[in-house]
Amino acid sequence: MSEHKNKLLLAIVIAAIAVILLGTVSYTFFPAEPNTQSHIIGAFSYVGFEKFSAITISNDGTVNSTAFTEAGDVYTQTGNVVNQTIIVQKNNVVIDGSGYSLSGSDIDLQQENNVTIRNMQFTNASSITLNDTSNCLITANTVAKTPNLYLIWLDLENSNNNVVTQNNLTWANIELMFSSNNTLTDNSLSDVLSQGIILTWSQNNTISKNFFENVLTPVEDDDNFNVISYNTMVNCNQGVRVLGSGNTVFGNNMTFASLGYQGQDWMTGVVIDGSNNTVYRNTIDGYALAGITVDGNTLIDNGSYEGFSGPDQGIGNIFFENIIACNKYGVLIGQEGFGAVDNNSFYHNDFINNYQNAFVCSPDSAAINNGASYFENSWDNGSQGNYWSNYQEQDPLATEIGNSGVMSIPYMIDGHNSDAYPLESPYMSENVSAYPNPFAGQADFPYAIYQVFPLENDADFADNQYAISVDFYTLPPNVTLQLNPAATIINATVTNLRTYTFYLAEPLPSSTNYIATVIFGDGNDTQSYTWNCFTTPS
Repeated sequence: MSEHKNKLLLAIVIAAIAVILLGTVSYTFFPAEPNTQSHIIGAFSYVGFEKFSAITISNDGTVNSTAFTEAGDVYTQTGNVVNQTIIVQKNNVVIDGSGYSLSGSDIDLQQENNVTIRNMQFTNASSITLNDTSNCLITANTVAKTPNLYLIWLDLENSNNNVVTQNNLTWANIELMFSSNNTLTDNSLSDVLSQGIILTWSQNNTISKNFFENVLTPVEDDDNFNVISYNTMVNCNQGVRVLGSGNTVFGNNMTFASLGYQGQDWMTGVVIDGSNNTVYRNTIDGYALAGITVDGNTLIDNGSYEGFSGPDQGIGNIFFENIIACNKYGVLIGQEGFGAVDNNSFYHNDFINNYQNAFVCSPDSAAINNGASYFENSWDNGSQGNYWSNYQEQDPLATEIGNSGVMSIPYMIDGHNSDAYPLESPYMSENVSAYPNPFAGQADFPYAIYQVFPLENDADFADNQYAISVDFYTLPPNVTLQLNPAATIINATVTNLRTYTFYLAEPLPSSTNYIATVIFGDGNDTQSYTWNCFTTPS
């Protein structure tokens, strides 16, 4: 009997110790039947688990899993959750991750309101979907990189008046569709291979005070009346792209400090492909193509245009009080050549130490520009214009008119664009020396190559007979082509207002490398462009 009592006492002691220890360990909650699957998404693939169970917070407040404890309207995560969907069916609740992780798991809100999701660690492609949901708060969550997977971490569809703040995302983004009056602020996004925040058919949203680093395009705004303000964008290929109308972009700081002019030739701070937008008080520094580009809509293969309003985009935008420094082009207008890019207004901007402060391209044809063979924009407000750091080099005899702060000679951009009231000193920048000139000693050049279509088979020629097309921003004089090894050019044709096409006399041997050099310009302003090209294999 004594031995039996001893065994019973030992069992009680062990059980008590187990209870104490279990209070200090972390749990991991798996679905009942995990099943390993291989997934392919775009160019990436990953191996994960299919989700065979759901954790549900029901509309009566009950939760069907010990993964969360309930205290009133607060549901606190008690361990790591793997490969499960968390379905929230109750309004006015708080989901607190308490620092635990979701791995391969989703949180799904459908038609719920006033739900807070906070303090969660999202790993292995875990995400949140808000559908027809309003007045929710998504805050203080961390999203870890999922290798080889591009992730839409937060997807808002038909969801309004939500706040997304103080989240930290790596290799993941936020997408809004048909969603309005949302605020995304004080978030951090890094190493995103496409858009960081994308607004599609979504209006009256505020994107403010976020930090982006190494993001392809931090904010893409495809709709109208959104506000993009006070964001910081470091080493991002395009800072903000706007395709809609009535949007406001202000107070943002965009810099490409690590590469600057040496980066890819499409890197731009602000891209405006829409109309009647306002861009002001931004600092845009060090982009390989331009601080600001303004374009008409891009023509796509089916004959339609990329934006919402057809070909007449890129008009009526206002740009003022921006610092535009150390970019290849301060402003580049009409780069694509599609659609009218007229009647945009620039004033009180500081153009500092750009390779070329402003460049206005030619349209592809006069037909897409109301019969005009040039784009014409406004570079002052009728009494004051912009500060141009190379103004004294262009007009060394110019003087200030009285004490007006306006110089006596207009600043010429081209034959159709000029600033009639250039400023004597910067309007915004207190320290021009903060933007050292990366192009010192390089003169502005009035022509530049936009793209080259080398050694293409021409449909009118026999096999292996080639044509080379060179598309300029605006058409230069005296364009010639040289090939090494040598080849005879039978014709050079101006195929539109900005393109030369060279036709070769004889077929070229297939699978052969050529060095092609285009020479163009007039008098002392002569430039050449050389590239390697390879003929098509037989």
